[in-house]
Amino acid sequence: MHGPLLNPNQMPYLTKAISPLGESDGLDPGLHQAMTLDQFYYATLENSMARDIDQVVVRWAEDLNHKIQQPKKDAMTRENERKEREKHLREPGKQILAVDQIWIRILDNKTILTSCTNPADPTEARLPERIRRFIQLNDEKEEFQRPRTAKAMAEIVLSIMTTLILDQKFFRSRRETDQQRTKGKNVLEIFQESVRDLMNKEATLYQSFLTTLEDESHTHEHTGFIRDLPKNPYHVIDDEVHLLREAKDICDELNILETVLEGQQQVWQQTFETQDLDTFTGYQYSHPMNPTRMLCEIQRIVDEATAVQESINALLELRQQQAGIKEAEFGRWQANDTAKQANISLIFTVVAILFVRVPYPRIFYFFLPEQNTVY
Repeated sequence: MHGPLLNPNQMPYLTKAISPLGESDGLDPGLHQAMTLDQFYYATLENSMARDIDQVVVRWAEDLNHKIQQPKKDAMTRENERKEREKHLREPGKQILAVDQIWIRILDNKTILTSCTNPADPTEARLPERIRRFIQLNDEKEEFQRPRTAKAMAEIVLSIMTTLILDQKFFRSRRETDQQRTKGKNVLEIFQESVRDLMNKEATLYQSFLTTLEDESHTHEHTGFIRDLPKNPYHVIDDEVHLLREAKDICDELNILETVLEGQQQVWQQTFETQDLDTFTGYQYSHPMNPTRMLCEIQRIVDEATAVQESINALLELRQQQAGIKEAEFGRWQANDTAKQANISLIFTVVAILFVRVPYPRIFYFFLPEQNTVY
């Protein structure tokens, strides 16, 4: 062994997994296992099953995101649908996001040791196979040189594990044609699509709110004596709350992804001895994506999701203000109707006094029989 023994670098990386994520049969339970996003981020979380089956990628794959302006259902129907949904999601085989870890130790200029957690998805290729594919894919390029040093091999390993989640595709669960299934999406594309979907729904809700206001402005006020108060539509905020919940989930999971990428960024910076991974010129190979660039992409999506949250909150505030205005208007209607009722009662009383016949008193004469007086 030549040179000092360096401290091993431990790097988390994102990967696709199949639920439920747990210890696989036949594996030593003492070995490190892959973790779901929530298990990785919330160290004290005992059971993450409910959160795992509600990940953004799961809702995207199962098409479970909220549909706005749907017919309202009674409580029993909603409860039955919720139970059916949970039963379906708890079935094994759902695609979820997980966090694996890799340990890299450079012993000397020619020797490198790597160790990974048990793979989250056993069907995925192991690290040696991925390295072989990387070299085989680039061998035809004239400028490509096979790794001849431990640091060059570490560079390949870091690049493969960092961009692994971009190479893995998620597919929708519903039936699709073969052509559609070949167009799976990676994690960043799924989050981007989910945020854009929220933007579209928020715009639809805003337009619906504006249309309701315009319809009310053209509605003639009822002029009858007593009016039935209409329902106040601005108290119904089911759609907005569902969208806020989805936006919050997206931001929370993006925050976890940022934490993973920040861990990767530190390992890259320690390995290449630089703080600026984008402008660093000491790479032996080309890296279209590194942790810094991926963090920029994540931050861009976070900014869009945050903007959607703010827009929905603004819409909720407008609805609340309009609900208050309508309640004040209904109160004015009730006060006006009460005054009309009082006037009607007064008029009725006067009419009753003036026109109702009052019978004259009758005089009754009583004749008593004469009585003889006895002395």
